[in-house]
Amino acid sequence: MKRQIPVWVKNTSNPDAPGTEIRATSDGHGIRAMASKSGVTLVTVRSSRMLNAYGFLRALFAVFDEHRVSVDLVATSEVSVSVTVDRDVDPGVFTEALARLGEVTVEKDQSIICLVGRGLFRRTGFLAAAFDSIDPVPVRMISLGSSDINLSLVVAERDTEKVLRSLHDRLFGA
Repeated sequence: MKRQIPVWVKNTSNPDAPGTEIRATSDGHGIRAMASKSGVTLVTVRSSRMLNAYGFLRALFAVFDEHRVSVDLVATSEVSVSVTVDRDVDPGVFTEALARLGEVTVEKDQSIICLVGRGLFRRTGFLAAAFDSIDPVPVRMISLGSSDINLSLVVAERDTEKVLRSLHDRLFGA
């Protein structure tokens, strides 16, 4: 990208398909890509002690740091924090420590669906269209990027393909 040379992503199973051009600059707003990552575990810690508590997040992430667990996504509310970790991580190594902070829930066999584009949240109706297209699949977690370029959803792994197809049809056209 440094020299403004575009990169082409092609389908090796269908090399005659047009593919996708990636450039240093974008020609507009909206969804540009979707991706998924299967094999994640959703970990949620709920605690009323978290409300207005100084240092709660620091203590929570210190547990993950102590056990050398990499966290992919994070979502917080006033009384809960949800994170995703790789399936290969045994939640048993950190759940006891997290239980000192609050009630811990572990949901295995989840997938992350990520929508990427510019100005996603300035587009009227974007979120409504996205969620309407995947109804009735339950969304277990939502993580919005602060940069306004990505929206990540966590769904059951068994629903990954259905969600990707529904979002693609709705947001890119069938």
